[in-house]
Amino acid sequence: MRKRTSLKKLVRFMRCFSNWPEVWSAYRNRRPLPPFRVRGGTMLAHGASDDPLYLFGEIFERCEYLGDDFYIPRPGHVVVDIGANIGFFAMLMQSMAPGITVHCFEPGPDALETLRTNIRLNRCDRNVHVHPYAVSDRNGASFLIRGANSMLGSLAAAESVPESSADRVETITLKRALELCGPRRIDFLKVDIEGGEVELFGAAPASVWNRIDRVAAEIHERKRPGAGAIVTEALKAAGFTRIRLAALPQADGCDILRAGR
Repeated sequence: MRKRTSLKKLVRFMRCFSNWPEVWSAYRNRRPLPPFRVRGGTMLAHGASDDPLYLFGEIFERCEYLGDDFYIPRPGHVVVDIGANIGFFAMLMQSMAPGITVHCFEPGPDALETLRTNIRLNRCDRNVHVHPYAVSDRNGASFLIRGANSMLGSLAAAESVPESSADRVETITLKRALELCGPRRIDFLKVDIEGGEVELFGAAPASVWNRIDRVAAEIHERKRPGAGAIVTEALKAAGFTRIRLAALPQADGCDILRAGR
């Protein structure tokens, strides 16, 4: 069984990465994995607090946010990535539609550093823009609780968490976030903020959504019971008619919601 699992992992590395010997050697010997050189040319850096193989599978292999042709990126499109983490989704957009504009919102200090590294490695700084904010229900400040890895950071009220286990971050509303993206229409909004979707979707007025054509959001029902219903009702009120909520087979207690007009 162990040999079969190892063989499957090796085949996966060979299929996905042009530097698969380095990746395989590090994985097999339990060393830190090197940056991924994705077949096709994309470079993906990651850090000690990341889970890069999970991220790669979620974003590049399974394309969970895009669905079955739910959204097909084009070079002239504008994408907003709220909860951009270390930039794998932004790099996927650039690989699928070179020159596409992506606005990345990410408050975590470590994730921000790696996100900027990936932008530099892939020479897409003219098209991928970094905004170091958490998007929530208010303009102000909060604490980002550090999770077991960089994907699991979540917002908390300042009085509810010790500073030693969190980073103080600036929060902005979705209205303010879209203002920072400029006047163009938003073709696709991706949201993955570990339960914070309740505040973001619950607080944004219907008028804010008029600029957005499609939405894909990870719903953390286990962390925030009722999150799916809150997000669904907010999008219905904003005029979205094609709304689908589906369980993610690889995620623990998470669903993916996709909505279009």
